[in-house]
Amino acid sequence: MTICGAGMPLSYFSLFGLEARYALPPDELDLAYRRLASRVHPDRFAGGTTAERYQALELATRANEAYRTLKTPVLRARHLLGLRGMEIDHAGATMPAAFLAAQIEWREALGDARAARDEAALRRLGASVREHAGTLSARLGAQLDSDADDAGAVQSVLQLMFIDKLVAAIDDARDELEA
Repeated sequence: MTICGAGMPLSYFSLFGLEARYALPPDELDLAYRRLASRVHPDRFAGGTTAERYQALELATRANEAYRTLKTPVLRARHLLGLRGMEIDHAGATMPAAFLAAQIEWREALGDARAARDEAALRRLGASVREHAGTLSARLGAQLDSDADDAGAVQSVLQLMFIDKLVAAIDDARDELEA
């Protein structure tokens, strides 16, 4: 009993046999994941050698990690940039002034809505921030898939990472109001 294709590709895209692109149809990813997961599930190798069982477990773990990464847009973008030799450096990053001003505005609005326990304001802020994230994600897709603007993509990823944290904080504030 052997595991076909048990080599560990560095690219999560190649692990699933997918093109390395930011614009990745979710159903295509889901199908590729299910195919690989069924092929390498450790239970299929219960009667195999210790090496085969270990290899199946290792590949199943890698497939799960790859799936989680590719399913999440910011993580998918970071993986693509990593494949291109671009690292996300939080410490050395400079943000555009307009984005810094928006950050301050959003954080103040969150603080005010949280202090006032204003669920409607939190809902409006969440919708506005999510809309901005959608626009930024579309720009990131173009930067990665068609414009070959990796440096711009790094900036967009950093901005989306901030927005993801802000959305989580808004959701937490809304959950606090419901509790």
